[in-house]
Amino acid sequence: NCNDNATKNDCDGGACRIPAQNELTTLESEQKERFYIPRTIGGLEIPNDLKLSEYTVLYIGDDIDIDSINSNSRTRLLHILLRCQAPDGTQSLWSYSPQSNQLSTDILNSPLSPTNDTAVSTALSRTLRRRYFLIQKAKLATTIAILIGSTSTSYSFRRMMARTRRRIQATGRTAYTFAVGKLASASSKLANFAEIDCFVLIACGESIAKFWKMERDEMLVPVLTPMELDVALGYREW
Repeated sequence: NCNDNATKNDCDGGACRIPAQNELTTLESEQKERFYIPRTIGGLEIPNDLKLSEYTVLYIGDDIDIDSINSNSRTRLLHILLRCQAPDGTQSLWSYSPQSNQLSTDILNSPLSPTNDTAVSTALSRTLRRRYFLIQKAKLATTIAILIGSTSTSYSFRRMMARTRRRIQATGRTAYTFAVGKLASASSKLANFAEIDCFVLIACGESIAKFWKMERDEMLVPVLTPMELDVALGYREW
C-alpha cells in the first residue's frame, strides 16, 4: 500500500518513494498560500511581518461621519476604524482635516460632524453591537445563501467563494449561490426567498459597508461578511 505522504507519481510497481522533508515543506507552503487571505487596511495589504501594534495610522480627510454611510470616504474610514480597533490593531489612530487644518490624536473621541456631537467611538460601538447581534442570529441558520456582489473572476474571489461554500456545507447546512448584480436593487429580489435564513455577501469592502445600511433598513435576515460567517459557524472567535 502507498504511504500517506506519497503521491501517484511516487509509486512504481507497488513501491513508493516517500517525499523528502524539503518536498513536504514545499507542499505545505503551497497549501497555505492557496488558502491564504491577506490582512488589509484601507484597501492595502499589510505585510505578515509588520506588527500593527507598533504603528499609528493617520487618516487624512474631512468627512468622518461613519454613522451615515453614503460616500466612499465614509465607508473607507469605517473599515479602517474596524481594522485598527481589532485585537491586533494599531497603537493609535489620528486624523487630519485639510479643510480646517486640524490634527486630532484621538479620532475616536472626535464628533462625527460639526452638527452632530456624537463621538466616533459611539457610532463605531453601535455598528459593532449590531454586527454581533446578526452573527448570533446567524448561528441558528440552516440554509445560507452566498451573494455574489461582484463581477470579478480573479483567483482570490473564486477561492473565497469556494471556501465559504465548503465551510457552510461542512457544518451540515445547505448552501445556495445567488448572483445579485447591482447591490442597490438586491434587497427587493432577495425578499422572494423566504427559505433563506442568512446571506453572506462576497464583494469589495466598500460595497459591503454600503450594503449594511440597506440591510439594516430593508432586510429581514442577517447579511454577513465571510469573516463574520466564520464566527457564526465556529471557525473563529469574535
